[in-house]
Amino acid sequence: MILSDTMREAALRFGDDVKESREGLGLTQMGLAKILHTYAANVASAERKGLTPQSKLFFEMCDELGLEPEDYGFQKDLVYLAKIAEWQNRKKIHCEK
Repeated sequence: MILSDTMREAALRFGDDVKESREGLGLTQMGLAKILHTYAANVASAERKGLTPQSKLFFEMCDELGLEPEDYGFQKDLVYLAKIAEWQNRKKIHCEK
């Protein structure tokens, strides 16, 4: 996918903010990956290259780290909100086991 300069800048700013927020919470990349049920390599890639809202991980990271998608020029839509709600429910069930 080809990103405009504005979208590329927003994605890179997102990556910087993910790293800063993760470190502020005392989480390693592996620790955040476990919370998000993904790989540490995906977290590292997001921090290095950023993410766009085409990725469900973008919204999951925003939710977990307290970042607002709107700060990066993106709008949440109902499909992504439903996916996040599903992910949070799975996470809750997993933690209760």
